[in-house]
Amino acid sequence: MVATSPEEQFRTENDHEALVSVKNFKLAQMVVRTNAGTARKSDERNDTGGDAVAEVAEATESGNGSERKPLLSGLLRCGKCHRMMVINGEKTAAHCGRERMLGDTAEPVSMSLIEAKTTAMLNTKAKLAKKLLGQDVEIPDVDGIEAEIASLKKDLMERYETFADGKISKEKYIAFRDKNKARTAEMEQKLSLARGRKEYLIRRKETLEPLAGIVDAELTREMLLRTVDAVYWDDGEVQLKLKADEFLDA
Repeated sequence: MVATSPEEQFRTENDHEALVSVKNFKLAQMVVRTNAGTARKSDERNDTGGDAVAEVAEATESGNGSERKPLLSGLLRCGKCHRMMVINGEKTAAHCGRERMLGDTAEPVSMSLIEAKTTAMLNTKAKLAKKLLGQDVEIPDVDGIEAEIASLKKDLMERYETFADGKISKEKYIAFRDKNKARTAEMEQKLSLARGRKEYLIRRKETLEPLAGIVDAELTREMLLRTVDAVYWDDGEVQLKLKADEFLDA
């Protein structure tokens, strides 16, 4: 092994399998710092860090620790440039990074305000989704159409066999064949439309249900990720881009 100066050294992250997860490593570092701060009180308390471990673990698991992502993280965008907005370290305010670089000195926007407006608008959209799901929608009978097409093809085959056996004239067979094929073509076109309509209705139901399920619910990040593509903030107003927009506007 050859010793090198710090200037000649470099580090590659994730080059080897980690012995502990990043989460556990950060947890341990927080415990070490907590223990160092309470070491002076060891005569008064027999504190080995167990309390610190419990407190940090509880904060991490409950989502109140430093690893908790803001509710709108990864979703909040500037309504003017549509670029991702920057949320501050305290997770209490956000601003447009592009506007800031261009010299905008406006105060960052309160995350509480953005989240409140987002929740209100999302709840309105959720109620609409619930209303749409409550409407009676006729699902095309794809199986029935497929069965009729199969029956038409079977009839044509049987009529051909009858003609081949000399039991009917060529003229009668041709007349039956032409009528049968016209009806088959009509039903195949109907089948194509019915399949498309059925797929649309299934996708509509699967997309609207998660949105309808958050009516008057306490909004969570999981709910947002399942229903929202982006939240745009522009001059005090919120605009939502939802996964269900095509069905809400239909």
